[in-house]
Amino acid sequence: MSEILTEAWGHYEYSSGALRAEVSWGALTSEVVAYFTARPLDSLSLQPTPRGRVLFANGLPLADESLEALLPFVDEARARLAQQPRHPSQILFPSLQSGESRPEPVGEFRTAAESLAGLLDSERESIGVVYGYIIPSGGPLFAEPSWGGQMSGIRLPDDQHFYSVRAALGRLDLSRHDPATNRVLERKDIRFWDQIATTFGPIQICRQSVNLEPFLRELRQLVETMCHAVEGVVTIGWQGV
Repeated sequence: MSEILTEAWGHYEYSSGALRAEVSWGALTSEVVAYFTARPLDSLSLQPTPRGRVLFANGLPLADESLEALLPFVDEARARLAQQPRHPSQILFPSLQSGESRPEPVGEFRTAAESLAGLLDSERESIGVVYGYIIPSGGPLFAEPSWGGQMSGIRLPDDQHFYSVRAALGRLDLSRHDPATNRVLERKDIRFWDQIATTFGPIQICRQSVNLEPFLRELRQLVETMCHAVEGVVTIGWQGV
């Protein structure tokens, strides 16, 4: 994941009147935003509908037996999510195609930029580390660290439950699942563990520091620039590499 986190995807452009600013975007910045916005997978359920069965993850439609069965639930989920308050990162970094742009009211944009900068400063120590793991008993395939991602089906000694470990930027969680439903019963922060003792041998924890300073510097510059904006909107654009 060290190589992936250095990958550049493009940059966001911000303008209001004569004011201009840019924020680079890539694997690392995407992981930073995911730290604040991504929800862990707590439950999967397969529910019958008149047009086929639909798989739900955390109450949101994920997959189905037919597109006809899925689409009504996707539209309903989109409408429900649209009514929820947006995270500051969703305002600053909207999903756009290269060359597209979107306006945001200056006041709302400033508040979002200041809020995200504050969040990054407060969580800087946590999100400055990416976690992974290796399985020495797993042979050559597991000899190199797996940075990020999730591994399921883990069994602990003298325990009937299944476990999963999820590694990411700023997070390393061990989840205990219900054997019958696979629902998450407990999630434990194990960032400070050195290993997980399992029935197939230890899982060793790996850590790697990442450099957040370029992102923080550009975000602070964006806040400073747009605090002088007097136009009604900030126009946000995206340019891919």
